[in-house]
Amino acid sequence: MISRILLYFYTLKYLRIGQMFHRLWRARPRMIPPLNDIPSLRAPAASLCEPAPKPISMIGARTFRFLNYEDSLPVSHDWSALGDGLLWRYNLHYFDDLTAVQNAERRDWHFRFITQWIASQTFGSAVSWDAYPTSLRLVNWIKFHHAGTALTHDMQASLAQQAHWLSHNIEWHLYGNHLFVNAKALLVAGCFFEGPIAESWLATGIKILDQELDEQILPDGGHFELSPMYHALITEDILDLIAFTDCYQLPALQHRRTKLVQKVDAMLNWLQIMCHPDGQISFFNDASFGIAPELDALIAYAKRLGLKQTKTADTPLKKLPYSGYYRLDKGPFSLLADMAAIGASYIPGHAHADTLSFELSVCGERVIVNGGVSTYEPGALRLAERSTEAHSTVCIEGQSSSEIWGGFRVARRAHIHDIICEQTAKSISLAAHHDGYTRLVGHPVHHRQWLCTPSTLSIHDNISADRLSAHSRFIFHPQITVRQQGEGKFILNLPNGKYLLMELSQGQIITTDYATEFGKRVPTSALIAALSDGKSYAKLTFMENL
Repeated sequence: MISRILLYFYTLKYLRIGQMFHRLWRARPRMIPPLNDIPSLRAPAASLCEPAPKPISMIGARTFRFLNYEDSLPVSHDWSALGDGLLWRYNLHYFDDLTAVQNAERRDWHFRFITQWIASQTFGSAVSWDAYPTSLRLVNWIKFHHAGTALTHDMQASLAQQAHWLSHNIEWHLYGNHLFVNAKALLVAGCFFEGPIAESWLATGIKILDQELDEQILPDGGHFELSPMYHALITEDILDLIAFTDCYQLPALQHRRTKLVQKVDAMLNWLQIMCHPDGQISFFNDASFGIAPELDALIAYAKRLGLKQTKTADTPLKKLPYSGYYRLDKGPFSLLADMAAIGASYIPGHAHADTLSFELSVCGERVIVNGGVSTYEPGALRLAERSTEAHSTVCIEGQSSSEIWGGFRVARRAHIHDIICEQTAKSISLAAHHDGYTRLVGHPVHHRQWLCTPSTLSIHDNISADRLSAHSRFIFHPQITVRQQGEGKFILNLPNGKYLLMELSQGQIITTDYATEFGKRVPTSALIAALSDGKSYAKLTFMENL
């Protein structure tokens, strides 16, 4: 009982007063009447730029595939039992396939799907009318209209009703990416329609945008929730806002275009640093493939908008100090180190206990990874995927470095201290320590150092209380095969025919899982080693041949 109270105390202490107030406010009965007068459409000043394409999700006239799970619309109007959990049903109501690859081939399906949705989803219904899916759906329907399939009067009326509903159900209790997409949807709806109600949506969206743009986008370009996946999604959102600014050329948005362009330039630079050489995102905090547009698609979108991207500095050590991530490129090694705080402090729902974890590519191939995410459904799997054990770092006494709990909560958190970056002609060193385990007996502090030369990478770990049980963990990408070759020596086979010799005293190979996508976990190998006298040392040596 006491431990449960402490979890709530350490969770609630980080929340803003406004969040708690709005949680209580949302509990009231929602008595919002439908909109009586449907506004007319505003004439655009130019064509809407082609957006970043989504992956195909509508695979039949009534059949959808989201999160690696397939289901079909029922004949009845009851869609509540569809799919594999709440996130699947949310995806159904996004209508992302309207802007997906080869979407023109499915226009008739899309048109019927919109009609079915209007007929079956009662005004204000839970899930389908929740603010987040409503925000995404609004923008997708409007993009669909601009792509050449004019929405009927009934569809336009439904859009207006949805914007009206959203304007009274903004997610002030959540903030973060949810609040940002609420603002974006109201801005887009305010462009699409004209008249007093549309101007009110536009004004609300602009007010939130002005408030949140500097709050959510850090000075180094990172999104403050510190997930490469959500960062890519917000980057797409800002590119969409630039596209609608250019399409409708409303003064209120045109005055903000320069700032939007500056933000998205910094965000693309951040994303380039946080992607592996294969061009895809790293797995820190909630991150998975197949959800957000890839880096190349976002860069192509920016080019279609006429944006000139600032070139990322070609230096061996790249720092993102406001986000807390560092990139090290030396010889064949590309290392991404997590020295970040739980972010943002009052919105930790997508945070993992991954402090001082890292991911590594060698010769462009992923070698060491974090475990990824396959579900948002609260339960044992969600907890396991957010835990320290699911990341390439040190775990003490089987506990997580930050107290993750529930589906999206964090109580006591790890804080990074004394970051040191040193470069010489021959090597680069990164080091820091965190206090996430000081709540345990002995108040242990975890210190980690990475030291990279053109042919080796060493990882030094130390905990200040040496009598505690602790082990380091290195999770390998499934394409890497590992075999032991003598005491404390392991050979890692890379897909390109190269090798790594990994020396790790007391190391042993185990089997674990790697979540590449939502709904998809694949077996892989990991090396774990108990810390001896509170210390662990691992060394990887690159070899052309055995």
